[in-house]
Amino acid sequence: SHELIMFNLVQEEEILALASIYEEELKVDPSGQGGFFYPPVVVPDGITISYNWEGKKEAVTLNHLPPLCLRFNLHEDYPSRRPPQYVLSCIWLTLEQLSNLCDRLEELWIESKGLVVLFQWVQFLTEDLLAFLNVESELDITPLMIQFFKAVSECCMQNIDVSQKTNGKAVQANPRDNSVMVVLIDFNKQQEEKIFKKSLFDCEICFSEYSGSICMKFEACGHVFCKECCRNYFNSKIGCGAVQSINCPSPSCSTELMPHHVSACLDPEDYSKYEKLLMQSSLETMHDVTYCPRKQCSFPVLKDPNSNLGSCQSCSFFFCTVCFKGYHGVAPCDFNNANLKEIMEEYLKGTPSEQKALADRYGAKRLQSMANEYRSVAWLNENSQQCPKCSISIQKLEGCNKVVCSSCYCVFCWICNRVLDSENPYKHFRSGSCMNRLFEADINFEEQFFEAFDEDERNFLDEPDLLEEHQLVLEEENQLHLAEGNQPDIERNQLVLEEQNQLAIDIENQPAIGEENQPVLGEENQPAIGEDQPAIEENQPAKGEENQPVKREENQPAQGDRI
Repeated sequence: SHELIMFNLVQEEEILALASIYEEELKVDPSGQGGFFYPPVVVPDGITISYNWEGKKEAVTLNHLPPLCLRFNLHEDYPSRRPPQYVLSCIWLTLEQLSNLCDRLEELWIESKGLVVLFQWVQFLTEDLLAFLNVESELDITPLMIQFFKAVSECCMQNIDVSQKTNGKAVQANPRDNSVMVVLIDFNKQQEEKIFKKSLFDCEICFSEYSGSICMKFEACGHVFCKECCRNYFNSKIGCGAVQSINCPSPSCSTELMPHHVSACLDPEDYSKYEKLLMQSSLETMHDVTYCPRKQCSFPVLKDPNSNLGSCQSCSFFFCTVCFKGYHGVAPCDFNNANLKEIMEEYLKGTPSEQKALADRYGAKRLQSMANEYRSVAWLNENSQQCPKCSISIQKLEGCNKVVCSSCYCVFCWICNRVLDSENPYKHFRSGSCMNRLFEADINFEEQFFEAFDEDERNFLDEPDLLEEHQLVLEEENQLHLAEGNQPDIERNQLVLEEQNQLAIDIENQPAIGEENQPVLGEENQPAIGEDQPAIEENQPAKGEENQPVKREENQPAQGDRI
């Protein structure tokens, strides 16, 4: 009839108007006489969802709530005679709350007096829903959970599906995982991502404006960067191996980023490098994990606490977990000087916990033995030189820089370590970089030497027998140097003999302790050494320094004369 045709046109216009306003929320049936409507719930300034179940309390603040589902079907005489046929369902409202909403929809239909009512229903479910349910800032879903678990118990006893519970036009829909809180949190996160992708943001690195769809937001701190800048930042961290703790790119932010932030910006190949480095850095912090020493393998190996045997599951290589060489059983590990230096520097510079770890790794006694060997090698490197021919370590305390090895009798220069001509070794000191440096010595070494042996030398001069024996040795050396034609050494030994004789005479002429008048030695008591011999008063030691050795540089011949 003409009236039904008019009703049909009104229904089509109403559905077309709703579809233009709520394009994503309205799903119309192919017949055009019904469909599904998901009215979005407006949440002002966030809402707190809480529950208290079996002593467990939880609360979370959300900005978005899942929409209700309004399944409607229009009668042929709508809107003049009958209201739309509908079913209202929701997962976060109780069956009682849904029934109250259905009653309010019926009231709106009566108030409309035969006019279209779908738009009023949608507006009510969207804007006035929380106010109608007296929900201002907090929604307690504990009654919903109690109601659901009671329904579960009843339906299990009667073997009934519990996915929905109806009360006429109100249907309580339950999530499949039985966790309402999880569904609400996931929906809020999805809505936040949708809004973010549609918004514009300024990258804090390149200061350019981008759509949120090509930007990355870090939830913990809220900073936003474009994905291209984030990709470059992550690749730089991977390049330098600093993947253990990657912070927010903002200079003033110390928020640590999670692996899913990295995966969202990197290519699969780059992300696999990141995962590999992250696993490697994590394994390095574990004291019971080592790596296969083969460079082409480097597979992580779990160490046996009761043995030094390491077995690689990748290449089947058996190695020692201490020296990382082939497994040698109970035989001690072979360390060279480079290994000792590295181990000892690590031990001496390490923290107490690191030192304990080294002691557990190498053994306390073995580590002490290694420390002694390391100190010996360090002392030899500092205080000796190696023979250029047989490489034996030689220490030089005094004498000229022409040195003869006591092992292979090689003659070499102490300064440049060159092998010298055994027939004329002094020719080397007449030209080149060692010219006139035959008697050149390390001043610092001489000061340390005389300081260390100062007391022993004084005690030596106080013993007449030792002094006489030393004089005989010097005379024998003079005879040996005379046979070799080494005149400078003879003159030096002669001066030492004269000084020691003079010191012995001074010691004998000293008065006994307690005598008030001490005679002054005059020139008549001085031996006649030569015309250029200085007076005794010039070289006479002061009071309290009688036993100090006297250095007489005035009578030393020049280096050129000696050579």
